[in-house]
Amino acid sequence: MPHPEKDSLHPISICAGSDTFGSIGDPEGANMRHNISIEQIWQEQVQQSFPKVPAEETQAQGLAKMQKYGEEKVDKMKIKKDQELEEYKREIERAKRFEKSKLLQQAANRQTDA
Repeated sequence: MPHPEKDSLHPISICAGSDTFGSIGDPEGANMRHNISIEQIWQEQVQQSFPKVPAEETQAQGLAKMQKYGEEKVDKMKIKKDQELEEYKREIERAKRFEKSKLLQQAANRQTDA
């Protein structure tokens, strides 16, 4: 089994199952913060190193990048398929309303017959 590489200046290479919390050690400053759990300190470290980007911001950036690679045929087909999907949804809603009205009518007929 190769020796695990843990130096942050090199690519990290640790075989699955060979690391433990003891070998990882405590996060920086953990010995100064006695009233906070190690997990919470690690969570803070991760959040500082990898700040979250709002999904809307990421999506807007992605859409802006995609627009410069537009393909007319693909874009037209997407518009067509979106329209077909909307029409299909309307047909399903109409069918549901028709079925519901049919069931209500049958129930009303049963009540008048009784």
